[in-house]
Amino acid sequence: MGSRTRTVVHGVEDAGRRYRGWVIGLLALGGCGSIYSNPYPPIAPPPAPSASAASSPASSSDPDPKQHAASILDRAKALREIAENAIQLDGTSGAAKARQALQTCHADRRTCQSNEQGLEPLTKTGALAGYADYLTEPLAGFIFSRAHGASLPLDLRPILAAEDDVALAETMAKQAMDAAQQVADRHAEEQRKLAAENEATSAAQDACARDQPACKAKCDAGKEGNYCFAWAVRLRTGTTPKLADARVYFQKACDAGTVSGCAALPGIDQQLQAGAANAETFWASLAEIADDLTQKEYAAQKLAQVANSPSRVRALETLRSVNQAAVREQLCPAKKAFLQVSSAADLQQRATAHCKDHAPTGQGLSGAWVPLNAQCSQVFASPCP
Repeated sequence: MGSRTRTVVHGVEDAGRRYRGWVIGLLALGGCGSIYSNPYPPIAPPPAPSASAASSPASSSDPDPKQHAASILDRAKALREIAENAIQLDGTSGAAKARQALQTCHADRRTCQSNEQGLEPLTKTGALAGYADYLTEPLAGFIFSRAHGASLPLDLRPILAAEDDVALAETMAKQAMDAAQQVADRHAEEQRKLAAENEATSAAQDACARDQPACKAKCDAGKEGNYCFAWAVRLRTGTTPKLADARVYFQKACDAGTVSGCAALPGIDQQLQAGAANAETFWASLAEIADDLTQKEYAAQKLAQVANSPSRVRALETLRSVNQAAVREQLCPAKKAFLQVSSAADLQQRATAHCKDHAPTGQGLSGAWVPLNAQCSQVFASPCP
């Protein structure tokens, strides 16, 4: 064997000895299993998708955003129609006014919600329907545009953000409809009772037309509600309506169990309120005319004290003629207009208080200004044809 061959063989033997030594050392440290172990760590499995990832818009189970927005608008439109139907079914002016007030509420949300709670005892239908409209008012423009063929806006966020308000408004609109149905049921029952007692109230009105004292006496006895109603009608519709007295007898009829009397109370209350407003208007006009005439009468009294020449006498006569014409043409018509909406007792009470506390003033011959209390009372007491 050549030297080169021996060198290769010896190199192989040395490598084998080194390999056996490495294996023996490995066995000593890790046992036989270490020979077959993977020197690389296992690859971890991918993590499970999180809940947020599962519900992301990219998930195939989510609705299309445009379809979602369209659904919200459809729901808002439907509940606003329910609110309108509830107002129509309720049929009272109070419900319609409450709905309008809340629908156009421009205060902060807490204030508008407080307004709804305050109106609910007065008209549950109007309060609930109005607040349902208020909650969906930000979507009204989108609903209108979509109803007229317009596409959804590019930015859907205002619509999607209103979904919780739409859900709350749906509940309130349904409650408004339930409340309206209760009002309608009560009204139907009232109409049935009115029809049932119509014959009795008609007979009482005929009896009152024949004998008014007897009619009033039967009512005052406290048992004949139909006669109280008939007497109230006569007071209300007389040549000079006595609304305050009529209200008293409508209440007596209602207390006696007459449905007609109870049904008449809201109407007579409205008349009284309107009459009170008219009375204030007519009184203001009457007081202004009376104050002006009071000062002119005072001027005539001062002139009479110094009417010591023919020219002054003629001036005095002219002033008195003017004042008398003012009584006929201004003061008396103003008093008559006031008495048509009020009473002589009310006129007397107002005139007394006015002349005592708010009488006009006049400048005397000495130059001092004095209240014309006596002259004011005389003017209001002026006789009228």
